[in-house]
Amino acid sequence: MRRWMLLVTLAATALPALAAQRETVAELQQFLTAQDAAHKSDGSIADHLGEMELSEQLTEPTLDRITAVLKLQKKTAQALQLLADQSAFLEPPAGEIPAKSTPEMAEQVRLIQGAVDFASVTIEKMPDFLATRTTHTFDNSVLSMTPDASRVGFVAGGPLHANGEYSRQITYRAGAEVSVDAAVAPDKQEKHSAAPQGLTSTGEFGPFLQIILSDSAKGQVVWSHWEQTRTGLAAVFRYQVPQEASHYTVDFCCVLIVAHPPATGGKVPTKGEVSLTHFHGYPGYHGYLYLDSETGAVLRVTLEADFVVSGSPPRLGEWVEYGMVKIGERDYLCPVRSTAFTHLFPWRVGEPGFMNLNEVTFTNYHRFGSTARILAAPPEP
Repeated sequence: MRRWMLLVTLAATALPALAAQRETVAELQQFLTAQDAAHKSDGSIADHLGEMELSEQLTEPTLDRITAVLKLQKKTAQALQLLADQSAFLEPPAGEIPAKSTPEMAEQVRLIQGAVDFASVTIEKMPDFLATRTTHTFDNSVLSMTPDASRVGFVAGGPLHANGEYSRQITYRAGAEVSVDAAVAPDKQEKHSAAPQGLTSTGEFGPFLQIILSDSAKGQVVWSHWEQTRTGLAAVFRYQVPQEASHYTVDFCCVLIVAHPPATGGKVPTKGEVSLTHFHGYPGYHGYLYLDSETGAVLRVTLEADFVVSGSPPRLGEWVEYGMVKIGERDYLCPVRSTAFTHLFPWRVGEPGFMNLNEVTFTNYHRFGSTARILAAPPEP
């Protein structure tokens, strides 16, 4: 079963923050071109990008063009990738949608059936293999203390910034991903690599996609648009899953419950007015399915949770991108990238709220197995 976990400590103090600038993709490109022409520093451009929020999806082809034309430096390239990751839940600019007619209903059904076959048949019949999962973590927390230095803690302040890199080996066996502990004998368990703190996600190899397709059969799936991706033309469908049909598991701490919310710009709620509670449940969710225009195989899937909680509901979302990889002597469509994102809504006006984002890459795919060679006995002397 798919599971999320978010562990966040909220401090009593907060840093002032400006609202993020909502920009179109065209405005973003104009900004980057102007900054490049003015020879602005890498850090300066990255800082400005960290304050932006896109109103449209920064698609892969557009991101690739920007990167190639402007030859972005390291900090700017990373900040731009983070913007693209967060915009993956939006629709692309109208001008980027291919001028191709909506497929007939029978064709739509064929494409969706192709996605179901990909999730339930193709993935489960893949060979046993090993792969490397590398996670780069980002958040917007900064260390802060009260004026009298009596309390120190982390608060939300500023743009996302890198705070860790973690890597571990994935074992895929008998149609399912198995943990490192389950793959070895109890007396020979290997020590785990360090794991990301704060936000974790699992299930990219099968369960995530299977749950979405199974749940959406009890919800709604409708045609959205055509879209050009790195791997070709994609048929994009929008799906919606109500809470009563959801099997998407979410665990996190904490939901902020405010009994008497303060007025705009007002005081911090007193102890009796505020409480934090752990959330465990199956929220409804929505997102997009990007399907190969010929076979219906899944090229990308996005998901955003729909919370119905009192107080300040969080925002949680993720997407998984699939690409062709070689395992043994054959090519397979497997997860190559994924992103998990969460944003706790601010509990006072003017505060940014805590954000966490994990970028995950899957590399070093190779067949899991063993080989043996029989050597002839040396001739007797």
